[in-house]
Amino acid sequence: MAAPSPNPLIRALAGASFLKRNRVAELVPVESAIGSNTNHVLLYFSAHWCPPCRQFTPILSKFYKDHHKSKNFEVVFCSWDRTEDEFSTYFSTHPDWLAIDRSLIDNLATAYNIQTIPTLLVLDAKTGQIVTRQGRLGVAHDPTAKEFPWRGHSFTSHVNVNAPKNAVLIGGVATVGASLLLWIFAQGNTKAANTAAFARA
Repeated sequence: MAAPSPNPLIRALAGASFLKRNRVAELVPVESAIGSNTNHVLLYFSAHWCPPCRQFTPILSKFYKDHHKSKNFEVVFCSWDRTEDEFSTYFSTHPDWLAIDRSLIDNLATAYNIQTIPTLLVLDAKTGQIVTRQGRLGVAHDPTAKEFPWRGHSFTSHVNVNAPKNAVLIGGVATVGASLLLWIFAQGNTKAANTAAFARA
């Protein structure tokens, strides 16, 4: 029996195939999709019900079309949609990148400690090791991919939506069992600015 691969991406997806956007016509074995010609794999954890995901997907789509060949990377869509129909509908709007079967998403989320969406994780394709967890900010701050894959970069994101003065809003979507947890945290340099709001659906 062959020893388990040292690559955590290969281990999490052992024996699986990626789906192409034209998913009926083509399945791509994991080992082929992240073969010797691929330098980086971008795992895109997203769902159609998540408004920030729907805002970011067109931005990532353009980045992919502009740079995936010259920078030798692949994007793998990791769907947190609730049903197969929702996944199929959302995936049909994506470029011709890859997706993994929804039954294997938990393996990847556990292997790479994914807690919120949208998350764009940049991996070294050869080792499966994390290059950066800030791929989403990398795409937003560096649309020309000049600094890709953003190893060692630290990005900050500031949102101002009727927040207290000197506050920074940080938001996310997480799953807690069968529930969805939406959160916004306003962090500032005064006690009054430090507030948090949670909503469970």
